[in-house]
Amino acid sequence: MNVPPRVSAHPPVLPELAFEVERRNQGIQMQPLGQPAVGGAAPVSSVNDPQVLLDLEQKMADIFAPHETPENRQALGALVKDRAGQLQAMGQTAADVERLLDKATRMDRVALPAVGAMGSAPFAVASVLLDRVPAMTAKTASSPAYTGFVAGSFSGALDTAAGGVMGRALHDAMWLKAPAEALEPVMQEAQAAKAQENPGGRALQSAAAYQTFSLRNVARGLVATALVGTGHPKTAAAMDTVLGSAGGMAAGAGYVTVMRGNDLHAHRAGPEYLFGRKDWKKQYETLRDCSPTRDPLINAGKRLAKLPLDMMTDTAKALGGVISATSATTNGLALGGGSALSTMARAAVKGAAAKAGLSPAIVAAADSATNIGLSAITFGAYGALGVLTGPASEAVSKTLQEEVPAKAMSAASAVAEGLSTAAEAGANAVAGLANTLRQRPARGVDPQGDSEV
Repeated sequence: MNVPPRVSAHPPVLPELAFEVERRNQGIQMQPLGQPAVGGAAPVSSVNDPQVLLDLEQKMADIFAPHETPENRQALGALVKDRAGQLQAMGQTAADVERLLDKATRMDRVALPAVGAMGSAPFAVASVLLDRVPAMTAKTASSPAYTGFVAGSFSGALDTAAGGVMGRALHDAMWLKAPAEALEPVMQEAQAAKAQENPGGRALQSAAAYQTFSLRNVARGLVATALVGTGHPKTAAAMDTVLGSAGGMAAGAGYVTVMRGNDLHAHRAGPEYLFGRKDWKKQYETLRDCSPTRDPLINAGKRLAKLPLDMMTDTAKALGGVISATSATTNGLALGGGSALSTMARAAVKGAAAKAGLSPAIVAAADSATNIGLSAITFGAYGALGVLTGPASEAVSKTLQEEVPAKAMSAASAVAEGLSTAAEAGANAVAGLANTLRQRPARGVDPQGDSEV
């Protein structure tokens, strides 16, 4: 998949840039093919060819155009000229840039499923634990709803905690997407603006993308129905565990792939996040020289090798994320509540089907259909709430971590200053009284025994 063309969709950035392009075009003297340069001038190479620079400026302008606003037009224009000039100095042309972006797109397309699968591994582990360690929900066995709530909340909490621990391993793993701290200031602002656009639409996109987990449940239901119908209930239970875990990782890969398409369309990912980096030149050269097959495996190995150290350093922070507002809402309300409703409904459906004397295969099919329908709602709510509660949680965290301590420190400083002033005033008063007493004449006693006045 090539990078979506931007030339037709967006005019060049900056009117002054377009004017300069036209001015330079008018000043270029084109020589007939095979003729020497006029006046014995040296042949023009890509490094000093004005047309190469014009093409690179136009390419960069098209790349950054979706983020242009009246406020950042000057800063983006400077970024465009800087990147174009450095690319020309590197001997690159607009065609070279296009080829490199195509390479980046293909490499990201291969890496995305691996990142998504790894990110969904905690859900897979939770599925295995809940299936193979019955003691985890033994005390809730009398209440299907409570059992479902515990299972859903546990899965979400484990995913949140493990996701925090694996954050470094998955951090900055894409060519066409960058963390905010890696971007130039103007692109940091542009990235934040795109991330805040249309929260309702993003919530719907996330809810729809999470239906890859519903597809996993469809596969689980079909396999369970077939195995139970042929008299293999134990095999059905074992296969359900396998499909729940391995299928969950596949669903995670599908989720990030779907969301990547949404991000590219909304310009939350794309070539602007490669050329908008502070270290863009190093990234560009690495991309140009790397092997699409060998280097990703080497980089993945390095990231995994550092995972034990990440676990040691990030576990406390990751556990703190479990009790965040976003985690409490998505895990407790969406996953916990949704799983409680699903488990309760499934128990009722299975009980009614068995009481009606239906065959085990039909009972299994009814159970699976109920699970698919209600889990689709649960996963949709999980995805939507994750988008909608994220900004609120970040605002609360910022207030608690930055503003409240600062205000508390200011108040404490004011109190301390007041106490210091009061203490100083008291000390001055005592010192003044002592000086007064010292300066008074001492009472003497005359030989007659009368005291002097």
